[in-house]
Amino acid sequence: MGKLWLIRHAETYYNEACREWIRLGRPGNKNFQFEERFMDSTLTDLGIQQSQEMIPQVHSLDVQIVFVSPLRRALQTCDIIFKDHPNHPSVIVHPILHERFHNAHDVSVYEGSPFPEYSHFDWSLMNSNPHFHASICDNEYIKQIVGLSYQETRVKLLEMMSSIDPDFLENEEQLFRRGNKSKIIWREYCRTQNVALVSHSGFIRYFSGRLDNSGNIIQGTQLNNCEILDYQDDL
Repeated sequence: MGKLWLIRHAETYYNEACREWIRLGRPGNKNFQFEERFMDSTLTDLGIQQSQEMIPQVHSLDVQIVFVSPLRRALQTCDIIFKDHPNHPSVIVHPILHERFHNAHDVSVYEGSPFPEYSHFDWSLMNSNPHFHASICDNEYIKQIVGLSYQETRVKLLEMMSSIDPDFLENEEQLFRRGNKSKIIWREYCRTQNVALVSHSGFIRYFSGRLDNSGNIIQGTQLNNCEILDYQDDL
């Protein structure tokens, strides 16, 4: 059986804003999290540096295939750390690795075509499903955006996120179930290959979580930006 590594993306402009908000003592009500400028945020200069600094560690991993979230912070991190990897692994964009829907950071600006700077990745799982949100989480909130235009989808997601905050559009049971569902996919690939997943803190935390004896969800590993989890549990 092959190995599985989970990698969290590097620092983004939204992460930077949260860090500054915490430094200032958490003033106000954190409404900046729903501002359009943070939609699908890319990496800061520090995030790019974090990615570059982890290249030797990533290149030491015997990875044959990589799956990456469709959000730009994950795509950018993945592109930096796996570029010129000695194995030249295939990189496949997979919607199931998307972060939990909570704020502008988690609203994709994807519009049905690969981002040009990442067109060398395999987008086939996205191109066959341009409105991919329902394949991630099919609940009463996500059903409201099916059939909307891309612009309408972004507006509606932000509107719903803001209206139910601090709750999430995708609750922890749904996210835990999504993580477990994805294990079926990785298990098949791990039969013959070593696999890396480039994703997000929320997804990874519930992917690596478990149920206690009472059936309650126990969250798993919280990764910092550009940290790697060597996943040792059974898939």
